[in-house]
Amino acid sequence: MRITIIAIGSRGDVVPYIALSQGLMNAGHSIRLATHLSFAELVRSYGIPFFALDDEPKELFQTKDGEKLLANGTNPYRFAQLFASNLAAFTPLYMQRAHEACQDADTIVVAYIGLLIGYTLAEKYNKRLVMSMLQPMLLSTAAMAEPTSPWLPQKPALLGRAMNQLSHVMAQQYTGMLFLPAANEVRKKRYNLPPLERSFYANLPGVADFVLCAYSPLLVPRPVDWSEKIHITGFWMLEHAEAWQPERELVDFLHAGPAPIYIGFGSMSAYRPAETIEMVEQALTQTGQRGILLVDKHAYSAQKRSDNLYLTNVVAHDWLFPQMQAIVHHGGAGTTAASVQAGVPTIIVPYISDQWFWGHQVARAGVGPRPISRKQLTAKKLAELFNTAIHNQEMRQRASELGARIRSENGVEQAVKLIVTIG
Repeated sequence: MRITIIAIGSRGDVVPYIALSQGLMNAGHSIRLATHLSFAELVRSYGIPFFALDDEPKELFQTKDGEKLLANGTNPYRFAQLFASNLAAFTPLYMQRAHEACQDADTIVVAYIGLLIGYTLAEKYNKRLVMSMLQPMLLSTAAMAEPTSPWLPQKPALLGRAMNQLSHVMAQQYTGMLFLPAANEVRKKRYNLPPLERSFYANLPGVADFVLCAYSPLLVPRPVDWSEKIHITGFWMLEHAEAWQPERELVDFLHAGPAPIYIGFGSMSAYRPAETIEMVEQALTQTGQRGILLVDKHAYSAQKRSDNLYLTNVVAHDWLFPQMQAIVHHGGAGTTAASVQAGVPTIIVPYISDQWFWGHQVARAGVGPRPISRKQLTAKKLAELFNTAIHNQEMRQRASELGARIRSENGVEQAVKLIVTIG
């Protein structure tokens, strides 16, 4: 089978598709991963054929537009407006490059952000379309709210179910209003296809052959009112590349004292890095703990900052996280998967709206405290979160047990089976 995977977004949005690409290649299929130029080296380090969707050397959140997005991250509507505007400017290029990447493919696997691109190409050239999601976005159900609205009341139950359904309807309509115009313009000019209607997203999952949800049902159970076309596979976990080695100074730091706390905000690390370092240093001092902080390589180089703090630019989650006392991160789907799998408490500090979803799932499972916004986080509050994660033995036991169960899942294997067997 010849498969092209289209993945648009941050590093955390792309990494699970590297894992899926590996699994499909190991099963004997021909794979091409079409994503941003900034991930070319990462994709190729796993021996996966890479195709560039753009010519931008920086990740989205390291650009000026990305900084503006982060500054508006807590307002889901404003964030969506800005993101849609950013995506609209690139849609003609993405469509052109994806067209080239999919020419010889018989199956297109598309991430949620690139759905309109994948759908247009599948429609025009009669190709099989597999839609995939890292969280249950835009999939109507009464069982849970749209991931960008996890704060909706759930009691009494009848009100909760009604509010949940309404949240999906509103999200589908709003998403269509923001993202369809740019895609429809390209559909008309390049492919002579009719415009997609505003109700397009309300027809999920019917627009694809089937949908893969790349997360664990242990964290997000499958709603009973979902279509049979939606499949929850488990997380798509990526192991570090064979050639990867941690920096010697980091290994020495790990061996020099008790297990540290990891603090890292993924692609969000470019947001106020000096302020973040100062806050983390104060929280570590207040609690007497050691820490490893992920920092943007464009702002700080990897270095031992003190006996209690090490700064790193890149790290393999599967190698580092099991060695930590606790893990603090932004709530990206991939990082959440890695931290929960590690079996230690997870503290989620959301920067943008959908990251709250994973923060609430972690808290609901009892493997971490309630999420706190990055804009509300202080050294004192961070120190309190450290103490909770380290000294709450019930939380630590639950995290250990859930991690063991998630490690027994094989989301990539399940996804490969579905892609191969469902016609």
